Amino acid sequence: MNEGHAITGAAIANCLGTDNATVFERAFAGAEAFSPSAAYHEFPFTTALGILPAFTPGPDDVLACTPTRLANVALASVRQLRPHVRAAAARWGSRRIAYVFASSTGGLEQTERAMAPSGGAPRTEVRYADHGIDATTEAIMRFLGIEGLQMAVSTACSSSFKALASASRLIDHGLADAVVVGSADSLCRTTVFGFHSLGLTAPTATQPFSRERNGITLGEGSAYVLIERATEATRRGALAWVAGRARPPTRSITRARTPRGSVGSCACARRSSAPASRRTRSIA
Repeated sequence: MNEGHAITGAAIANCLGTDNATVFERAFAGAEAFSPSAAYHEFPFTTALGILPAFTPGPDDVLACTPTRLANVALASVRQLRPHVRAAAARWGSRRIAYVFASSTGGLEQTERAMAPSGGAPRTEVRYADHGIDATTEAIMRFLGIEGLQMAVSTACSSSFKALASASRLIDHGLADAVVVGSADSLCRTTVFGFHSLGLTAPTATQPFSRERNGITLGEGSAYVLIERATEATRRGALAWVAGRARPPTRSITRARTPRGSVGSCACARRSSAPASRRTRSIA
């Protein structure tokens, strides 16, 4: 079986913290990390939000773009990944490292600030360049010192997995030897109002495994990985492996459903895992 591509670096930032160590330490300690929504905006309803803690970037941790909320959320992870990317550039050259970014919000929060300022904030100029999903792409590539292909993906909740699959294909087809794959979403009023209008947000922190569960909690954060072609050097430094891709077409899920549901789910899982060369029972 093909071993796939090596994950040689990873970074995460969210409401638990702005670096890997803090996020994992607080997560396993069961820390309370959600805040009342009023800490972000005065909504006409009650809910909780996962708000990225403030952090002070180092003197070299500066992106050459508008300092939007999305840029700040992405930077929290990107700055952690930079040493790994520099090592990859030494192996492959900067032109052989691609960048694939995924987001569902892009710079929407910045556009909201410009078109509908809140909390007494002054109205600012609307810049379409700050609105797009790829608004931070060039700045992050310069920050990391990479010059390969670039892609931006926005397919709602599946965005980050689509980005990872796209990155794997770039390596498979010889278009890159390494890929920085990142995903970031910032809070914005449009998202919070939208999920609330569907009756999906919980008034307090979500309790997904409770009998009293009554909705979800929205938040912001970022996660980045560096994947590389398998070599002796990358095998030694691998944290994990991207061993395959599973993407069931929506129409297959629909056809696979049965009144009982379980048979359809198993059939769908088998079809999904086939491209990744994985048996259904081996997937935890």
